[in-house]
Amino acid sequence: MPIEAATTIATLNPLWPLGTDPKSQGDDHIRMIKSVLQASDGGALSRMVQTIITTSGTYTKPAGLKFLDVTVVAGGGGGGYCRSGAGQCGVGSGGAAGGTAQVLLAAADVAATVAMTVGAAGTAGIASTPVAAGNGGNSSFGTQAVAGGGPAGGSLVASAAYCWQGPQGGIGTTGSLLSRGGPGGHGIIIGTAAFQHTPGHGGNSLLGGGGYGGIHGGGLAGQLGSGGGGAGDTGASNRNGGPGGAGLIILREYF
Repeated sequence: MPIEAATTIATLNPLWPLGTDPKSQGDDHIRMIKSVLQASDGGALSRMVQTIITTSGTYTKPAGLKFLDVTVVAGGGGGGYCRSGAGQCGVGSGGAAGGTAQVLLAAADVAATVAMTVGAAGTAGIASTPVAAGNGGNSSFGTQAVAGGGPAGGSLVASAAYCWQGPQGGIGTTGSLLSRGGPGGHGIIIGTAAFQHTPGHGGNSLLGGGGYGGIHGGGLAGQLGSGGGGAGDTGASNRNGGPGGAGLIILREYF
């Protein structure tokens, strides 16, 4: 019987060699089995490499890759500014967090090169100009994992009770596991006196906490795709909101 021409473990014939086969072929048969085992690596995973991507670029598939676990987090929206006049309160609502998308890919489903986009942080609302806060940017790994950025918070000036609703979070749109970022907190005014207003906190992302809203000051920055905090104050005060947190991509390569 000739030496079997197996190339994978699945194509090995457990009935070969036969007892009637020449013993002189035994060495060739052993070498063939070793070649199959080395080529398949037994199907086992030998190591995992995790990389955090914080800037847009291109992924190049490495040799020996078996699986790629991708998590994309979009950028968080900026917090709203505060402008208040005499006898008034001003508040900003918090920016919402970016969405998240996750997918596990077999090596055969990963292209040789893949474009990666990391969502930018939403810019803070600026009171002096004024300039409205900016939305967070989308993050993506090619077309296989895509998540939407968090919307920005707004701003409110009032001399009576009022509420400026915080925005709903961005959401993952493409992938196996999709989630929405936390909403931005409402900017609330109860009256004109001190401590009768509440700026919105930034929404939490999957990975980071939102920026704190400033009762008598500017909002704080969000982290890792979360929203920036809104600003707040009374009596002719201008305060800036906090910027959102930039998005990121987490790659886990299995070999």
